Amino acid sequence: MANICTNLFYASSENTETIDTIRAFIEENFPNDWYEQDDEYQIEGELESRWDFPQSLFEELGNSLRHDDTLYMRCLSHELCNEYACLSVYRNGQWAIGV
Repeated sequence: MANICTNLFYASSENTETIDTIRAFIEENFPNDWYEQDDEYQIEGELESRWDFPQSLFEELGNSLRHDDTLYMRCLSHELCNEYACLSVYRNGQWAIGV
């Protein structure tokens, strides 16, 4: 059985279509987890994954939204049983993983 990692996710953009794309991404890849869209310019959620930050999934998301220069995303991931913690930040078209 895999340990469950909690991912505290936040994103903002001046482009409402970008936030709609992120909402669809969350609903598709994390259907049983919690998210909230505060307004049309930001969204946040608490998402679960196995072991650690689901890097490849979020890199695909970032690549698909690279055209949006106003996009900012961050995810604080932790799995305390294994003492894992990771802050991942997306800005200027790229992810910095493990900041």
